[in-house]
Amino acid sequence: MGPLLPELRRSLRGLTPQRPRVPFYSTVHKDHRRAPAFDAVYWCANLRRPVRFASAIAAAGADRHRVYVEVSPHPVVTHSVVGSLPDSLRDPVVLPTLRRDEDETATFRAQLAALHCTGVEVDWSVLYAGGDLCDAPVLTFDRQPHWVPAPAAAAVPATAAPGTAALPGSHSEVPGERVQHVWQADAGTEAVPWLTDHGVRGNPVFPGAGYCSLAATAACEVFGAPLADVRVTGIRFLELLRLEAHTEMVTSATVTGPGRASCAIHARDDGGAWTLLATAELHRSGPIPPPRVPPRQS
Repeated sequence: MGPLLPELRRSLRGLTPQRPRVPFYSTVHKDHRRAPAFDAVYWCANLRRPVRFASAIAAAGADRHRVYVEVSPHPVVTHSVVGSLPDSLRDPVVLPTLRRDEDETATFRAQLAALHCTGVEVDWSVLYAGGDLCDAPVLTFDRQPHWVPAPAAAAVPATAAPGTAALPGSHSEVPGERVQHVWQADAGTEAVPWLTDHGVRGNPVFPGAGYCSLAATAACEVFGAPLADVRVTGIRFLELLRLEAHTEMVTSATVTGPGRASCAIHARDDGGAWTLLATAELHRSGPIPPPRVPPRQS
């Protein structure tokens, strides 16, 4: 590209650029948020330097821009835009303007309608100068239940199998110099269906708030105290847990002193080995009761 730059610089010498009125993320500069001058020097750099497309899109996503439109005769970079957005951006929308071998007017207006549905303000007066935008009438349903009565559920055994209890799971206490409490449960999507609502790139994962809840529940059981009298501090998220239909999870709390315990949450990886997912410190903030003394046997 080097031999083309002098001629390009001379051809663009008469430009009178203006500052953009909308946020502009340059693929030329390392600082994508810096508004360029759009002069001949900038366009020569645009031709010569590497295209920092992925990092520019990531910067826009980090600034919470969630709607993107590719202006082209056919979508080329739509998938690249989706792949460059940060995972923390919830429900991004990436739309084309036209598609190859499709009616241009119908396709363009369909994408305008899709933009309108995402909340983007569209000036419909350009297309329908004499019309008014109104809500379409909703369907009227004659609501009558037609459910078939379900048979009575079978009685649940008093003692559930290990790992089948609700989170944090079935509890056991391990004696020793430091008493350890262990909970074992199935955190899979069949055992806890609502966890499918939390996903990363279409895969259900265990949410960070879930680890906080597990630690708080463990603290209440270890200290025999209500939630208002316990604290969870220093929580660390170490690994992302992708959920399968059945995912074995173990929560442990080791008593380290009066009103103190350390918590660890593990799950098995694809190879069957235990993986440490999160850790936390548990505290009892209320009054600490005296240790339980077993009754004497006469």
